Amino acid sequence: GMFRPDHRYALLDATGAPSADLGTHPGEEGFLIATGGFESFSGHPHGKYTVAAVWGDEILISPNDDFTLRAFAFDGRPTRVIRLDLDAAPPTGADMESWFDAFTANDTPEERRAFRETFESFPLLESVPAFTDLVADALGFVWVRAFGGPPDGPGAWIVFDPEGKVVGRVETPSGLDVYEIGADYVLGRVRDELDIESVQLRP
Repeated sequence: GMFRPDHRYALLDATGAPSADLGTHPGEEGFLIATGGFESFSGHPHGKYTVAAVWGDEILISPNDDFTLRAFAFDGRPTRVIRLDLDAAPPTGADMESWFDAFTANDTPEERRAFRETFESFPLLESVPAFTDLVADALGFVWVRAFGGPPDGPGAWIVFDPEGKVVGRVETPSGLDVYEIGADYVLGRVRDELDIESVQLRP
């Protein structure tokens, strides 16, 4: 059945020793399978998880169940909560099938049939994740990638200013995994049709 463990977060100093306790937050939500005395864990297409990022002199640790960003100081104290009044859409059976096709695209027919039985046990959840990624840029803005569309499709980002107010939306190109956002550039990774990686710099 569905299972979601808790994860404990901590800030480490330069020696690797814990310097601040950032509390316990929900981990990845997935499907726990028990067969023949063994247990395995499979990600659910709409399973929720916690996303973390350093934002100036704060740390964002936010479960992506809804558009709520939770910030902490470097000593572990909660500093602020930012909420965006957007509802995550309920998923459909077609969404599930699209995920299955993408997830098993490189599998053999036998592997697809083997996973199909497990996949059909997945429940249809009440909502999809609100967002999938958080990236703070060099100017103190934080970009929140909204959930939706194929994983290799264009990225739809909601941008918050340093005060936590929404200032705009940005679409990044299909297939670009964003790793760094500077004052005037976006740096990320792309893969070609042969799955060869390259780094791209975009304005």
